[in-house]
Amino acid sequence: MLPEGAKIRDYNPETDLNYVTDSWRRSYEHSPWSGTMPTRTYIEAYNSTLRHLLAVPTTLISIVCTETAEELDENFIIGYIVYDLDGYKQPVVHYMYVKEPFRKKGIGKELLTVVLGDASSFKYTFRTRSCDLLRGRFLGQFSPRLINEKQRKKA
Repeated sequence: MLPEGAKIRDYNPETDLNYVTDSWRRSYEHSPWSGTMPTRTYIEAYNSTLRHLLAVPTTLISIVCTETAEELDENFIIGYIVYDLDGYKQPVVHYMYVKEPFRKKGIGKELLTVVLGDASSFKYTFRTRSCDLLRGRFLGQFSPRLINEKQRKKA
């Protein structure tokens, strides 16, 4: 259940792309699964990977924001989930992000529930603590190679 005053809206690449890529890259940078590389190399590599992934037509993003959010004001974005439903037996979640003050309030669970629909399981391509926690409840499977498959199909 979303907190009072929050809603889920569709992703708008014109207004949301920079926020999604920057928050994703910054939050994943300190993950134990992001690998060890110099900061400059990390930023270049992940910016490129994320922008390619987000440019794939079947990549979908749902954004949680406050109901009073002005479309261009990223400060009102509470969280988002990046996923793909095309050509897979189960949904593929690439990344889920919820701002720190809104964590542990069921927002990630709500986003995943919306993406799963009637599916009983999902795959995920970026390993995070939240996906590890939710994979037991929703039968998640870590499948990082799916990113490369989508990038190859796009090319």
